[in-house]
Amino acid sequence: MPNAGKNNTTIAHLFDLLDRWRHLPAYQLERRADIFFALFLPEVLGKHLKVDINPILVPEFPIKKESNNQSKKADYLALSKDGERAFLIELKTDMRSIDEDQIKFLKCTARKGIDEIVEGLKSIAKSESVRRNPQTRGQYFRLFHELEECGLIKIPNRDDLEKLLPSGQCRTPEYEKCIEKVEIGKCPRSLEIVYILPDEWAEKIEALKRDIRKIYFKDFSEHAKQQGIIGRRFSKSLDCWKKQAELCLP
Repeated sequence: MPNAGKNNTTIAHLFDLLDRWRHLPAYQLERRADIFFALFLPEVLGKHLKVDINPILVPEFPIKKESNNQSKKADYLALSKDGERAFLIELKTDMRSIDEDQIKFLKCTARKGIDEIVEGLKSIAKSESVRRNPQTRGQYFRLFHELEECGLIKIPNRDDLEKLLPSGQCRTPEYEKCIEKVEIGKCPRSLEIVYILPDEWAEKIEALKRDIRKIYFKDFSEHAKQQGIIGRRFSKSLDCWKKQAELCLP
């Protein structure tokens, strides 16, 4: 066990903590480890799908529900560099957290396409709950900015929108007009679902068998161990995380 009296701040110790704590009740490894997957995701995804991936990822990507202006989240949105393909990506470090309702929701979203998803984001951004909250307005502006950076949308009125965010004018028609002018840049011809999973026994889960691409921890491990100190230590933990937590010793 790590020495509790020692101020250990190395990368190795960080991963040692993740390796141990994932065995504890209610500890959500994927919420803590997602940043490490993100470091290598564009390269691993690109190699797996034989396409160049834009290095800009959008985490916790919101997707509007059918019935209201609330959203469900995909763990990441990724795009190919040429803008032709888009990917909704889910990370699972525990197979028991796979939600069949989430799979159905993502499949339904993929059939709609990116243009409808962007329209849903605009609808959320114009909703009362967002307009009345300066912090949330700012967060959605940052989301639109990220989507523009990766070429998915255009914000022809960026300066006007930025001026309205911190002001008391959030309820005026000007704010809604600024959001409404957000438009699709290059619309991807396909929207695909990708699950990142601990091991190939995931194939036994019926809901994952059709219309979903799968990348396994071993794919990340093989790539990461060639990518410096963090990569090598991450690779070591990935080999551990493939095993169901409570069925193996830390």
